[in-house]
Amino acid sequence: MMDSGSMVKWPWSEQLVPVDLAWVDVCGKENEVLEQLQSWKLELRIEIERAVFASYLEKIYMVDAQPGTVPFVSSPEKVWGFIEIQSIAPHYPDVLVIYAIPEWDFDLQHEWCIKGGRLIYVGQVLCYGANGYE
Repeated sequence: MMDSGSMVKWPWSEQLVPVDLAWVDVCGKENEVLEQLQSWKLELRIEIERAVFASYLEKIYMVDAQPGTVPFVSSPEKVWGFIEIQSIAPHYPDVLVIYAIPEWDFDLQHEWCIKGGRLIYVGQVLCYGANGYE
């Protein structure tokens, strides 16, 4: 059985990310859910990049950020250099919730919900149940 703190490889990089089971109804099949990470397609990566970049632009406009007050992210594919993936929560059968800290907004951390390989949500941490994002 998996424990919180176990590590999984993030797709598209060599980064190891902790598994967080704190808000998961543990059923013993969490490894099956985490295996889905390695089959994520490039299209999902692009979709995540675009959604995270949109969140970045929204923040820039909301606070009327001036040069030097937030990092400069020039395009969606550049967001990875400004995001720290904190943890992944696997929810059986096919939901992964990723917690991330964007460098431009330490106070409003991100939560990304991926269900069945589809991006469902990117934004402020909501702490919904696995099916609450749709």
